[in-house]
Amino acid sequence: MNTSKLIIGMACTLCIQANAQEKPQPHIVTITDSVCDVKILELDFLYDSFDYENCYFLNTDFQMAAVCKNVCQIVFEVVIPKPDGTHYFWGFNVDDAQEGMTIKGDTILFKGLNYNGEVWDWGEHWRILFLHDYGNQKRTAAISDWMNTSDYVTDPEVRKACEEYYVGIVPVAHDENLRPIIENGVLYPNNQKVSLYSAHGLLLKQYLGEEAIPLNNLSKGVYLIKTNSDTIKINVK
Repeated sequence: MNTSKLIIGMACTLCIQANAQEKPQPHIVTITDSVCDVKILELDFLYDSFDYENCYFLNTDFQMAAVCKNVCQIVFEVVIPKPDGTHYFWGFNVDDAQEGMTIKGDTILFKGLNYNGEVWDWGEHWRILFLHDYGNQKRTAAISDWMNTSDYVTDPEVRKACEEYYVGIVPVAHDENLRPIIENGVLYPNNQKVSLYSAHGLLLKQYLGEEAIPLNNLSKGVYLIKTNSDTIKINVK
């Protein structure tokens, strides 16, 4: 018998569990040209405070310390999640004086660099390209792993607020007579189409016409169940 425990309720009243976590270690840099000696020593995404009402990080900042031998330019590649879906690059020449940047030998330390006054927000993916000057052109000589800004937010209350906000769950008006019911680990759709999503919005499975859908066989984690009238969040433990 599957003894998984289901904690079930409507989306407007349930919260995703979010625990405090340690920030990631500095990311690995892959050397694509041995002319460069590159290593990230320290990296962090920072913020002064958090606006819970609008789910917004205030005074965000980015800091990094890295060995950058034979590097002429550092470029940041940033991917913003949907619905914006923006993908852009920004960077600077190592030899140009930058506010917040300190160079000690082959080690560069900087803090407060930004792109058009903006630094980062929840769920963005960043990676860093280190370029070498080959006379008439610059080529990427080293590139870091992708990093997710969300992984650097360790406050459990802030994480919970962001996860709930960006999943995009809102209360849905519905007809009580058509409302789906969950009893003893089984979903009764009441003739509604059912879509099962991961907590990050990935569609896992759809059901149409089933009278009963067992939920006890799901792996541990948070899921979203969307029907014509409701969005339900379940936490399988």
